[in-house]
Amino acid sequence: MRRSFIRRTVSLLAALALAAVVFCSAAVTAAAYDVGYYIKSYDVNISVNEDNTFDITETLNVYFDPSAYKHGIIRTIPLENTVYREDGTSNKNHVNVSDVRVNHEFVKSRENGNLEIKIGSADEYVSGDVKYVIQYKYDIGRDPLKDRDEFYFNIIGTHWDTTIENVTFTVRFPKSFDASSLGFTLGYEGNSYTDDVEYEVANNTVRGRLNTSLSPYEGFTMRLELPDGYFVRESSLLERIGNFLLVIPAVLLAWVYSVFKRKGSNEKPVEPVEFYPPDDMSPLEIGYIYDGSVDKPDVTSYLIHLANQGYLRIRDVDRSYEIELLKDRYDGDDPYAEMFFNGLAARSTNGLVEKEDLEDSFYTVITEIKTSYGTPERRRMIFYPTGKYSVLAFLAGLVAILLSALMLTYMSSADFGYSISVAGGVAAVTAIYTPFLVAGFKLLRTKRSFAIALLVFIILHMSIMVGAGAAIFLGTLFEEGEGVRGIFLIGLLCGFLCVVFAFLMSKRTEYGNEMLGRIRGFRNFLVQAEKPKLEALVEQDPAYFYNILPYTYVLGVSNKWIKKFDGIAMEPPTWYAGTYHDTYSTINSINHSVSSIGNTMMTSPHSSSDSGGGFSGGGFSGGGSGGGGGSSW
Repeated sequence: MRRSFIRRTVSLLAALALAAVVFCSAAVTAAAYDVGYYIKSYDVNISVNEDNTFDITETLNVYFDPSAYKHGIIRTIPLENTVYREDGTSNKNHVNVSDVRVNHEFVKSRENGNLEIKIGSADEYVSGDVKYVIQYKYDIGRDPLKDRDEFYFNIIGTHWDTTIENVTFTVRFPKSFDASSLGFTLGYEGNSYTDDVEYEVANNTVRGRLNTSLSPYEGFTMRLELPDGYFVRESSLLERIGNFLLVIPAVLLAWVYSVFKRKGSNEKPVEPVEFYPPDDMSPLEIGYIYDGSVDKPDVTSYLIHLANQGYLRIRDVDRSYEIELLKDRYDGDDPYAEMFFNGLAARSTNGLVEKEDLEDSFYTVITEIKTSYGTPERRRMIFYPTGKYSVLAFLAGLVAILLSALMLTYMSSADFGYSISVAGGVAAVTAIYTPFLVAGFKLLRTKRSFAIALLVFIILHMSIMVGAGAAIFLGTLFEEGEGVRGIFLIGLLCGFLCVVFAFLMSKRTEYGNEMLGRIRGFRNFLVQAEKPKLEALVEQDPAYFYNILPYTYVLGVSNKWIKKFDGIAMEPPTWYAGTYHDTYSTINSINHSVSSIGNTMMTSPHSSSDSGGGFSGGGFSGGGSGGGGGSSW
């Protein structure tokens, strides 16, 4: 009875074992039939060199389903890695893969930051067992850690699309190391699972195997912390001439500065105190000479200017306004005031202009005045032509920035071709967009709204184009050592200052500099005037405040000017009607109405007036360099 029970038990266990074998075999076969192949064994042999380069040999025994009609495999090796560690630190690196050899026909290509090795012939199909031996040198560049070195490598990457069985590995190091700092992880990307790894350490070599298969998109990673200075890397040619490259941006900056001082800057003008606008100029003239452009306040200030001259009256009506024209036509000698008045008259009904008459309409008058006033001839009266010097300074700044970017990219990578391609990409984008940027800045002086829209579009478009590259540069910058970071930051600063000088380059003529000094003297008085002096001026001319008010708008000091008259007795202007209790509230009401009218005048159909088995070793599966994956084709 007892023997019978034992026989039945043994038979049952044998049946279960056989079923398990059959099940596993079926699972593997099913996996192979899903993608047409699977990897029966995968051996990785790595010789780590003292300069932090790796000589790698991968031996794969691959089974192809005869009915899948496959030509071979594609081995994908990453050339860009983001390395994550368990302590929260990370860094990016760009590597160079060279000396690629395969025991079958193959072609190489770069795709999406990877080196793709396509093995096989388009004229032949493979089936059954095929052995692939892939050899290459993997150059990771300088070790990125400041206080230690490390070997952190994805022995099997997390991007294979099939099952991998019988993983074995050998990693030879050039010098001794502390084996207690060795760790392994396996599984899907980001996992820190450490079991099922069997290994031994002897003669500076780590040998081992996995006691489990890897499912599709599972990987296997090894990390070993090493003492600082374990890897010794000779300086490359670019690293050795880094200081020389640093001199070039500095020389460019010195040259740009000398040009700026000679051709693009002015002597400090004399600023005499002026109580009235110099030479009885109009607000438009004052505003243009002051900043070199025709702005919205320069034109809309004509509203008060014409009101002071008796051409119109402003009424505050139910939180809105209306403008009453007091004359049939303009009879003065200012052609731009005439254009402004005629624009109001053309939109009036029985001499009244309301808010809706100006909306999405009067902006054409503003544009016409700005365009016809800011002519090249008038600009040459105020400024010397400095366009060619601005362009040269701008280009010098771009060269300095590109040299610094090239240096940073190369010193964070062993791949000179990658560095050239990145810097070349930035240069190409810059070359494409620079003419549009220059045109946009030139248009700021005449067609400000259009120029701003153009510049915003270009800058946003450029940001999208170079955003990824900028992220790489900034990320690399904070990962690099102080020497590399210093070279890049100094070069970047030199380039940035060159660009700043390019846009500041604006030398005034003798007349333009003299008038700028007088206008600044007038503006200084508006800002610094004491109450007794203002009271004396109002006593001499009761309309003094209102006559000066339009000039305060073009000089950007209207709010300060208004506050100075709090408590000064003045008669309200005859050209304004609204709800008020005293002179100061009247002034504030005028300011609000003028601002509202100005915003309405600027609205267009396309704008708005509103503003507004071991252990992890501190790593993760797939978290190191190398690895990648593959597929069939």
